[in-house]
Amino acid sequence: MPISPDEQKPAPVPAGPRDGGQFLQPLPVRPWWAHPLTLLWLGCWAGLFVIMHIPVPHGAPIPKGGDKVIHMVAYFALATLGGRAAIGRGVRINVRWIITWTLVYAAYGALDEVLQSFVNRSASFTDWLADVAGLVLAAIMLRMYPNPTRGNATEVKEDDDTFGT
Repeated sequence: MPISPDEQKPAPVPAGPRDGGQFLQPLPVRPWWAHPLTLLWLGCWAGLFVIMHIPVPHGAPIPKGGDKVIHMVAYFALATLGGRAAIGRGVRINVRWIITWTLVYAAYGALDEVLQSFVNRSASFTDWLADVAGLVLAAIMLRMYPNPTRGNATEVKEDDDTFGT
C-alpha cells in the first residue's frame, strides 16, 4: 500500500558509533554571559576598572604622555574584546551596533575619569580623548573584520558582476 506524501517523515540522523546508537541532539544554547570571549571581556572590564582606580604614588616614573597611550590601548582592547565576544555569539556587527557601543564605552570612560578624582588620581579631559581614540580605532577594526552574519567583504560571489564581465 503506497504512503501518501503527508505521511512520509524524514528518518532521524543517527549519531556516531560512540554515542551508542542515540540520535543527534541539538547543542544546548549557552546564555550570553557564558560565552568564553564574553567572560574574557567582562574580566577585562573589571580588571580595567580596578587598575584605573589604584592610586598612583607621588613621584611615580610615568613618561610624559605615557598614560595617554595606556588609556588608548586599554579602551581599544576593551572595545575589541567586546566586539569579538558579540561576533562569537552571532551578533550582527553593523554601524548602529558600533556607534551604540562606542557611545557606551565613551560614557563609561567619562565616568571613569570623574571617579578617578576620588581615589587621588588626576581626572583629565585628554585622558578621556585618548580613551575615545582607542574606541574609534577598535570601531574601525571591528567594521573591517569579517562578520559571519554579514559575510566576508572580500568574498566574491560567482554571480557578482562588479567588474562588468
